[in-house]
Amino acid sequence: MPICPKCHSEYRPGVTHCTDDGTELVDNLPADDMTSVTLEEVYATVSSVEAERIRGLLEAESIACYVRVLRSRAFPTAIGADSTSRIAVPRYQIERAVELIKQARADGVVSSDGNLLG
Repeated sequence: MPICPKCHSEYRPGVTHCTDDGTELVDNLPADDMTSVTLEEVYATVSSVEAERIRGLLEAESIACYVRVLRSRAFPTAIGADSTSRIAVPRYQIERAVELIKQARADGVVSSDGNLLG
């Protein structure tokens, strides 16, 4: 599916230029180019194992993601809300990421203890 490398809008096959900004469309975005991508948090969990499981799930579906671990500075070994892992994906992939996480929860691959943010 053609995609705009500038705004990440997706188009039907046969379209060659972005209708929003006129940029020539490409078939794929570079997987490692996260410098121009706006990330949005989609999931929060207190389990680092669950965060890594979700990262693997998303990356297996070609969704780039970033796991940010928030830890209390006062208590570096804190658990619970003070050591939450948050998963962020490119804004243009939020819907697909949320769909995959919901399906993984329904299938029991991911626990329902975390919170969907997106």
